[in-house]
Amino acid sequence: RPSPRHGRDNHYQYRAHLVVLAQEPDVLAGIGVTSLEWIETEPGPYRPGSLGKQTVSVDLLDVSPVGNDRKRFSQEVLKALASDIAENGQISPVIVRPVGQRLEIVAGETRTRAIRDILQRSTIEVDVRELSDSQARAIMLSENMIRADLDPIDLGFAYASRMASEGWSLAETARQVHKSPRTVQDYIGLLALADDLQELVRNGQLS
Repeated sequence: RPSPRHGRDNHYQYRAHLVVLAQEPDVLAGIGVTSLEWIETEPGPYRPGSLGKQTVSVDLLDVSPVGNDRKRFSQEVLKALASDIAENGQISPVIVRPVGQRLEIVAGETRTRAIRDILQRSTIEVDVRELSDSQARAIMLSENMIRADLDPIDLGFAYASRMASEGWSLAETARQVHKSPRTVQDYIGLLALADDLQELVRNGQLS
C-alpha cells in the first residue's frame, strides 16, 4: 500500500482521525474499523456538465475517436509509470471531454492504461473540459511534443493527420510544432516506407 506521505493520490484516503480514536477500540468497532489502514474511496457519479478537476470511475473513460498520436504502448513504460504513480501519486490529471454520460480521453491515455490495467484501480483523477475536435487534437499534439517520446513513425503520422484534419500547409504545421518544414517533411516521408522498414525505424535500427 502507498505510504501516508503520498496524500496527493486521491485513489486512497488516509483516515488520520482514526489515530485519535485508536485508543477507543469500542468506538472503532462501532463504525466497522478493525485497524488503521489506507481505504479505497468510492467516487461520486460523474454529473454531466460538471467541469474541472475531479475524481471519477476509471470505467467512465473512453479512447478518443479523434485518435491518439501514439499507436503503441510499451508494457515496460506502462509498468514504470504505474510504479511511479503507486509511489508518488497521480501528479497530473487526465484531460478529458464530456460525451453524454461518459468521458473521452484527450491527453493521458498512457496514464489511464497504467492506472486501470497495471494498478487495477477503480478511480482516476481527471480534468474535464469542453473541447472541439480541433482543440482536442491541438492538446494531444502539444502534450506529445512536450513529452518528446513519440517514435519517428508516430511523429510522421501526427504531422500528416493534422495537415489532413486541420487543413494545415507544410509551413503551418512546421510553425505549430516548432520544427523546420524540411524536418516535418522528412518525418511524413517515413510513412511511405514498407511496414518492415517502419518497424526498424520505430526500434531505432534504421535512421
